[in-house]
Amino acid sequence: MNYWFWGFTGFLAGGVLATRNMFKNGCSFPLAIIALTAGIYAGLLGTRILYVLIFYPRLFVDDFWLAIAFWQETGTWLGGPLLGPLGMWIVLRVAKKPFWSNLGSVAPAYALAHIIARIGCLVNGCCYGTPSDVPWAVFSDRLNCMVHPTQIYSMIGEAFSLVILQWLWGKPEKRVCLFPLYCLFLAAHRFISEFFRGADSGLLLIPGLRVFQVVCVLIFILSLCVLLILKWKKRGAVAAVCLLLLSLLAGTGIRNMMFKAVSEKTVNQIPYLVVTRSVFSEALNEWAGFREKEGYRVVVRAWETTPDREDVKGWIESRQRMFQEPIGNILIVGDCGHGNDMQAPWHMPSFASGKYTSDAQYGDMDNDGLPDVPVGRLAIQSTAELDAQIKKIISYSKQYAGPAQKKVLVWFGAQGYTAQMSRMAPRLLERLPDWIVPVVIGADSQAVSSGELKAQPFTFLARLNSNRPFLSLIVSHGSYRSVTAGTYDGEEIFLSVEDVSKMSLNSPAGNSPPGVLFMLGCDSGRYCLPKSSGPSLGEAFLAQPNGPVGVVSATGTTHPLTNYLFVKGIIMHLQKTTDTIGQAFLGIQQALYDTGDQSFNEIAGNDPLARSLLNAVPENEKASLGTPGMLRNDLFLYNLLGDPACRFFPYK
Repeated sequence: MNYWFWGFTGFLAGGVLATRNMFKNGCSFPLAIIALTAGIYAGLLGTRILYVLIFYPRLFVDDFWLAIAFWQETGTWLGGPLLGPLGMWIVLRVAKKPFWSNLGSVAPAYALAHIIARIGCLVNGCCYGTPSDVPWAVFSDRLNCMVHPTQIYSMIGEAFSLVILQWLWGKPEKRVCLFPLYCLFLAAHRFISEFFRGADSGLLLIPGLRVFQVVCVLIFILSLCVLLILKWKKRGAVAAVCLLLLSLLAGTGIRNMMFKAVSEKTVNQIPYLVVTRSVFSEALNEWAGFREKEGYRVVVRAWETTPDREDVKGWIESRQRMFQEPIGNILIVGDCGHGNDMQAPWHMPSFASGKYTSDAQYGDMDNDGLPDVPVGRLAIQSTAELDAQIKKIISYSKQYAGPAQKKVLVWFGAQGYTAQMSRMAPRLLERLPDWIVPVVIGADSQAVSSGELKAQPFTFLARLNSNRPFLSLIVSHGSYRSVTAGTYDGEEIFLSVEDVSKMSLNSPAGNSPPGVLFMLGCDSGRYCLPKSSGPSLGEAFLAQPNGPVGVVSATGTTHPLTNYLFVKGIIMHLQKTTDTIGQAFLGIQQALYDTGDQSFNEIAGNDPLARSLLNAVPENEKASLGTPGMLRNDLFLYNLLGDPACRFFPYK
């Protein structure tokens, strides 16, 4: 029995009670049915409109009919009492029947319908609470842990309302006041239960309050005003106007005071925006507290239902306008699904083209094609995976850099380009700062190499485990699940997802994780394919508790010259001792953007190392080397999986 069954049952039971009460209040049976039907449809419209106003206000401009499509799954009960009475009023007005006493006859039915509908919420897993270990906690499939049963809290509040309202309905003189009284009860118990809700908190209207708590305050005040008018007529109207004015003044003052307090607390802090799904919002608290101690102002936006990328980008741009200062970082928490996975509770959308999938556009604040803010993604699907990533990030950030952490681990080799790479490696390594110790594994027997060729993948993983270098590079051919550095006795030398999964078996206990890993090759960072295909190599590295704290990898086909310029960019940022992974990655993207409409041939120019790479390009691909602007297009090929605020270089 799913959510729809319990929703229908709730409306049916509530409808029976409402019809019975209205009939005994003087309405004919057909009139009661018609009035209730109008009230139900108007109420459903109200639930949809309030929900969209809170979470997707742009939808009223982009697609008005979808915004009011009350038959969609998403809505909020609080909107029902706001618009439902309008439908009943129209019918009762035409029939020349009293409005308030009949609306009061429906009030107990609202509570009864809500109680039964909440069973559907409990079964469906929506409207869940925050993680808790109280004896009455229930298991949440969304969070994969025990949580407050906020659906039951709501049912208890509505049961109290049902008993009181139906008892008062038995006193005919009280019926005109029952509906605003129901709204007072609803606003009060929903305000309290919101403190225990784990679902989307929505817009920030007043610091310290969830958006639905603000809505509850408004409903409470308006209901109290209506109650005063119904009870004391003209004197009540005067009192209601005074109450509204006082509430407006008090609300404005409290809001300004709270925002001022937040502003004073966060002065000189760097804004750090996090976009995620509701299932992860509570689990982010430890990480957010850690980053705030480091000087960031963390602002989290969590969606209950799957947002589209325009929603996410629109919210980021609205925060930029609100802060009126540069945003430091953007972190996407949640994996990117494909097909049916796009409805999963962990899905966070990305920007896709025929050539790549990219998150960098979220950081393009002026929409000129150049990212302005570092963007990273924690491609996780559960709170357990998120907890592991947070633990790794904090552990990495707290570690002291000893001699091992000042090493750079490099493994290179690619069929057709290995000889050029072997000649380039010494030239590039000599540009490293003196404090860095390079450890190089080359796939050419003539190169600076380490270990037997066929064992190089395992040599790389072993050194990654033992040395914990702050920077690692793999420069090779790549695919979704593996990278290959060449051949040995006719067999490929490759590193696969399965190899990486064995890292945890050989990890030295108590060690902090290594720093960022750059995988410069095709496709190894494709996090947006169907999850039935398994993780990409980049995701596999990131998922390992003892793996790199961040991974930069491609979601499409790369070019050797792009990878060469990436290496030059990395060296440049090592010389500048750039603070964070995100800043280093952003700087490389900006350097690629600055090449403008130049072709690969023009960019290579008089650089002998670049020219040697282009000379090795297969003949059937050389015609494209003169195409303008290809390198600028490649800046979106690579993505950062990890927290962009993690430091790029160790403390010396």
